[in-house]
Amino acid sequence: MVVFLDTNVFLHYRRFTEIDWLAVAGERQVTITFPPITLRELNEKKDGGASQKIKRRAQAALMDIERLFRSELRATIREGVFGECITSEPQIDFAAHQLRTDIQDDWLIASVLEQKRRDGTQHYVLVTADLGLKLKCRAHKIEVLQLSDDLKLPEEEDSEAKRIRLLEAEVLALKSTIPELSLSFVDGTSLLRLSFKEEMPFDERNAIELLEEAKRTHKKLRVREESSAEPETVSMQVAKFLEQLHGYHPEDAKRYNEDLEEYWGCFIENRKKQHAYENYLRRSYPIKIGVSNDGTAPADDIVVHMHFPDGFFLCEKNEFPEAPDLPAPPDLPLKPSEKWQNLSLPVAYPSNLAALRDAPVVARMDAKRSLRIRKTNSFDVDFKVRKLNHGFTEELNEMILTLNAPATRTSFQVDYEIHAANLPKPRRGSLHIVIE
Repeated sequence: MVVFLDTNVFLHYRRFTEIDWLAVAGERQVTITFPPITLRELNEKKDGGASQKIKRRAQAALMDIERLFRSELRATIREGVFGECITSEPQIDFAAHQLRTDIQDDWLIASVLEQKRRDGTQHYVLVTADLGLKLKCRAHKIEVLQLSDDLKLPEEEDSEAKRIRLLEAEVLALKSTIPELSLSFVDGTSLLRLSFKEEMPFDERNAIELLEEAKRTHKKLRVREESSAEPETVSMQVAKFLEQLHGYHPEDAKRYNEDLEEYWGCFIENRKKQHAYENYLRRSYPIKIGVSNDGTAPADDIVVHMHFPDGFFLCEKNEFPEAPDLPAPPDLPLKPSEKWQNLSLPVAYPSNLAALRDAPVVARMDAKRSLRIRKTNSFDVDFKVRKLNHGFTEELNEMILTLNAPATRTSFQVDYEIHAANLPKPRRGSLHIVIE
């Protein structure tokens, strides 16, 4: 029987010189073959193994091979067990056998196929525990043999692995006493989904109908003509007096009519401003974000920095533009009789003036800390918290995000960075907003 060994056999099992290959193979004679790929892989493990343990085992295997073939390329390992070193690379067509030259396992399979091609009378076996290599061997009709677990080397922790384990334990101990800061939306997630609202076109026809209705409701006043001639009779004098008393003064009526003309003239334009603001509201979305401490220690002197991309306007809720004033129609002027009636009304004064005078002045305090929003090509938002106990969340002031017109469905990412006096390095993360 001719046996090829997977490189992992040298690294995870007893030394090949110590294994009873006749018992393992159930044969009277076994030849262990060492192709170039096996020596290359062992050299790679010796120089760049994942651990000192692997490096030492690869070095030991190479030394055993070197001692075995010190004078000849075929040597005796023990009674009935021989070793043969192959110095030439396989010459078979890799592509024709569905093999790739950039895969090391394929070089080992190619070496077996090459030997079978040269001498088909022998019984060839590849020893491996690698499932991927086993499946490839079956595809190429190469018999596979797996060593029993009692031949495996005991798991031992090398000095490098031990050092890493101790360092990891130390880091874990340090991390257990530091804050763990992150940003999230008010529902505790990093993803905010918002419903897109279509803008509405301005209804010019409806605005004209409303204007006509306003003109029917608020009519102009008749301007009384003043006459310098004295009434001829007493009854005419009384009639003139009553008309002046209960009618509108000509100047008041003229001023009212002028105000009414101005109201009608701006009516459509004011409706357009109101409609534009309503569309502005449709493009606006409230954004509520909080900073949370999920660690095991309070965080001190926290500074949060967020970066929003462009494509919209961002402001605090208390800085959001107010709705435009929709002018009301002018009030009717007072008639002389109404003016005299108002003059005769008693003036009511509060009975507790002293209490009002001595009432304490209460300063309005904003429960939340203020944000600092800076407009660059995009938006940078800064927020500070003096202290945040573990297990708590500090909610930032509500912000309003308004999409630029014309608005479209969009999604974007908000990158953030959190600094704290007792954090060794800043925490970085991202929030995601989807408007759909």
